Amino acid sequence: MADSATANKRLRKQSLGSNTNTWGDTKLNEVLDVIDQCMDGYESIALTGNLTLATTNYTTADQAKYRVINFTGTAGAVSVTFPSVMGWYLILNNTNGTVTCLCSGGAGVGVPAGYTALLYGDGIDLHNGAPTLLNGALTISGALTMSGQIHGVTAGTTGTDAVNVAQMGTAIATASLPATPGTVLNSIADTTAGYLSQKESASGLLARTTANPGGNETANYAATGYSTSGTNAYSITLSPAPTGHVAFQTTYLIKFINGNSGPCTLNDGLGPVAITKNGSTALTNGDIPAGAVRMLTFDGTNFQIASVPAFPQPMAALAKISNYGAWGQ
Repeated sequence: MADSATANKRLRKQSLGSNTNTWGDTKLNEVLDVIDQCMDGYESIALTGNLTLATTNYTTADQAKYRVINFTGTAGAVSVTFPSVMGWYLILNNTNGTVTCLCSGGAGVGVPAGYTALLYGDGIDLHNGAPTLLNGALTISGALTMSGQIHGVTAGTTGTDAVNVAQMGTAIATASLPATPGTVLNSIADTTAGYLSQKESASGLLARTTANPGGNETANYAATGYSTSGTNAYSITLSPAPTGHVAFQTTYLIKFINGNSGPCTLNDGLGPVAITKNGSTALTNGDIPAGAVRMLTFDGTNFQIASVPAFPQPMAALAKISNYGAWGQ
């Protein structure tokens, strides 16, 4: 009787009475070498196109006996046909295209360029033996750290699914805004879309208060007060420093430590600007008493005192006013 090969790895099966006086010398060692190759063998195959792996009974000269196969080359997308037997393969695709590993007549598994895949044969075709590495479901119970990009995200269907770029763009474009303008989101738990009805510009410090923390509400702003130093040439210190004045928006509430004795200026860090009253009228002695609080608003040229102090009327004028309508009575 002739020797025969095992079904999957084509090892030599000794027939009765064959290889007399040579089995232990060559044939047994040959079988051990093939077993070693099947368990931990590694080979590198440069692909130039589609390939059917060479198979040879009994010997190590058999491409399909290796456990680890490294495919290289620049042939692009190709297919590699394996024998239709049961077994495991660790495939390294170091080519520039997808390598489809299959058995004759099967669909096989496409291993993308740069990927490593564990495949198994069931005697009919090759199948993906590691769904967490290729196109199967992946469940991670701990942290996931990635150094590359995520491509091909399928559209999410539930609130806990990740979404792709197209879904995110659609969500932004169709986000509904509240009917009441001037509202902004206040916390991460606040999911109602909001917006500001107009741009807010500030010069100086702002104090923000909210009546219902965590809700979608209006932020109320108030000017912060300052104390001046100097006399007539007054100055205040802002933090952060202003970058410019905005007409009718740059407003300061100031307590003047020292009264004025004539025309005045205010320096808020951008250089001295004239303080005026009733438009561009310069201040005179006593317009700002020591300790007085005044609100100053930049009108585009000067800081106008928003609240003009009362001025005493001359006695003659008061006499005329008091006798108006009664002269000659």
